[in-house]
Amino acid sequence: MAAEIQYDPQGLQALNAALAFIVFSVALHLRLAQLRAVVRAPRVVLVGLLAQWLALPAITLVLILLVRPEPAFVAGMVLIAACPGGQVSNFYAMLAHGNAVLSVTLTSISTLACALLTPLLFAVGLQVAGTSGGNLEVPLGDMLQLLAWTVLLPLTLGLAVQRWLPVAAARLRAPSRLVAAVLLATIIAIGLFNNRGLLTDPTVLAMFWLVVVHNALAFVAGYAVARAFRTPEPEARAVTLETGIQNAGLGLILIFNFYPDQGGMMTLVATWGVWHLLAGAVLARWWQRRTLPRPN
Repeated sequence: MAAEIQYDPQGLQALNAALAFIVFSVALHLRLAQLRAVVRAPRVVLVGLLAQWLALPAITLVLILLVRPEPAFVAGMVLIAACPGGQVSNFYAMLAHGNAVLSVTLTSISTLACALLTPLLFAVGLQVAGTSGGNLEVPLGDMLQLLAWTVLLPLTLGLAVQRWLPVAAARLRAPSRLVAAVLLATIIAIGLFNNRGLLTDPTVLAMFWLVVVHNALAFVAGYAVARAFRTPEPEARAVTLETGIQNAGLGLILIFNFYPDQGGMMTLVATWGVWHLLAGAVLARWWQRRTLPRPN
């Protein structure tokens, strides 16, 4: 599937600005006191980062080697595994009676680190995937520059507003969260609508089931890693949701900027962006209806 993604430069700049606003909104919702409390017990944070940065890329590569999908889909799977956690995981963790503060902490750390880690994990993942990943070049310098403007700068700005303008930050939290949710949905919807012709390709159905299996394995890997380290159930649920909910919006931004000829890659990442919201909601709702086990 080598169709070129349809996107104009003005629309691309608007998407970059939308991503920056989403990150700014996340920064406004960070409770510094709560984050410090979690960081004082770093073990569970390290378990969550292990699940996201090691377990998820590992199962992604195993799935690629087993299924051998076409190169564009391989690249999309590797990119998803390299992206930070999605912000909706914080809401799902709260709904699932998980540790929402841990979820926010993991999202924040992975979002902050993605300016460096996402390009590196993507490049290494394609190398490990071998020829299955196609002949994509990874412009590390350009990716780092883009992520510095769209992630690091708005994250720093949001934290600065919260630190020095707490009243303004409090007033902006609710409306910014709503706008950020709409922008995230818009990024995915625009990508699908402008490239709806790709959805008629007969390989898309196979790609959809690949996304479903990949996402399910991500949830399973998150929970398995958490429980392997004897993480309590609320924290295990947060780690699970953080591992299975990836920032597909960021993935699409990178594709629009650097891989406009990779229609199959875009389709897989956009499909993940829709599917993980549904799968995460179902899992969170199921956990919501199950009583948490009493701690020993």
